[in-house]
Amino acid sequence: MEIIGWFGSLDEMYEHRKFLQRLREKFGLNLIIPESSLWHTSGFKPSPSVEAMNPLKDWRLQPGLLEHLRRHHLPAEAFPVLPGILAGAEDERLIALLKACKGAGIDVWGHFGLWSYGGELFPEYALRDVSGHLPRKTFEKWGFGFCPSSPELMNWLEACLDDILNRYEIDGLFLDHARYPPPANFDSLFGCADTHCLKMAEDEGIRLNHIPTPGEVEKALRSTKPRKVVEYLESSPDFISFLSYLIPDAPVSDWFEARCLILARQMEKLRFVASRIRGSSFPFGSDIFPPSISYVAGHDIGRLSQALNYVTGGFGPVVGWETAALFTASSWTREICSCVDGLDEWKTLESAYRWLGLEGIKLPKACEAIEKGIGLPSFDLLAIEFRRVSKNWGRRIRFYGPLSLRYASESLERLISIINEEGIKGLIFSGIDPKDSKQHNMLHQALSIGSS
Repeated sequence: MEIIGWFGSLDEMYEHRKFLQRLREKFGLNLIIPESSLWHTSGFKPSPSVEAMNPLKDWRLQPGLLEHLRRHHLPAEAFPVLPGILAGAEDERLIALLKACKGAGIDVWGHFGLWSYGGELFPEYALRDVSGHLPRKTFEKWGFGFCPSSPELMNWLEACLDDILNRYEIDGLFLDHARYPPPANFDSLFGCADTHCLKMAEDEGIRLNHIPTPGEVEKALRSTKPRKVVEYLESSPDFISFLSYLIPDAPVSDWFEARCLILARQMEKLRFVASRIRGSSFPFGSDIFPPSISYVAGHDIGRLSQALNYVTGGFGPVVGWETAALFTASSWTREICSCVDGLDEWKTLESAYRWLGLEGIKLPKACEAIEKGIGLPSFDLLAIEFRRVSKNWGRRIRFYGPLSLRYASESLERLISIINEEGIKGLIFSGIDPKDSKQHNMLHQALSIGSS
């Protein structure tokens, strides 16, 4: 494998930087991606000129700050989860870590986030539907996004990127949150449709005369006879087709194509900055949604392959590859059933599973079970997504599999075997403990067996 990486805590990596050489020798670690839990970047410190451009610099004054921190399970001293690099971080730990890794032969990819979270703090830059509405608070746990086409925000993000690439000797870049909110946030599927995004789509040749809104979908569901809704559920091959049945005069497929195009074009602009400073081979990528939901969530791998030279996946319940599709199916089912009297939840959920290509494994039969984490076949879901990478995405872009170390050694070995069978180029782990020699031995064994 060309990459065996660790996405983890900046503080933990710094405190145990003397262990990094041992991790390289023990199981081949050759990359770290540090992230501060307080700053949500690798510990970058923006220059004063870049901070002066920051349209979000008044984040401490926003009335929803405490609620935002609570929702993201953050302490009061933490920065909010926002795009770009906010002033106030200290970079001594990152600089020391860069020095330690250079001596150990381990690359460091810098990290900061983009559009997926924090839009509720700055509604003037937030993702909206074509009627100008923000997503309902019902979906707040999935994150409120920013408009990816805001010129002011994009100019600042480009300046952040230029700044860190000229001042820090990082070996690559991992742009997190380079996405719309997860499609479990039903309302966010119909944004961003502000004037900036619509102009960008039109400039690319996509004319959107009728863009559906969550309210229009709800009205269509409530006004359609239940038996007809059931017919649409059963005959639709995917979610986009289902929406097209409900709202036949709206070019739904064009809308989802436009969302993918907008994200890819903005990533191309950022890639241009990185290539100008560090060259075209400089590792520049992001985590994206798993194949089951990637396109409907705004990630078209064909277009992204023109903007990025690698992709990986996310971790955790919101975007983790073991759970993101299940939460999407549950959220869509809840939304549909809430609008249609007498609709069977299991039958609706079954259709959502089929749309996402999740047949063939034992799946929860109720939304409540998914939301409470009961009976989730995490291993099987991750295996499905890994196998679909090569089938759906081919070899158009390097992909590094995201793998949490919460799995037992046998499961880990099986997942690594699948990754190798599918020709996946590497792994990025979460949950590495730099002091745990038993874990390191287990990783050495899993990588050896899984790669044989």
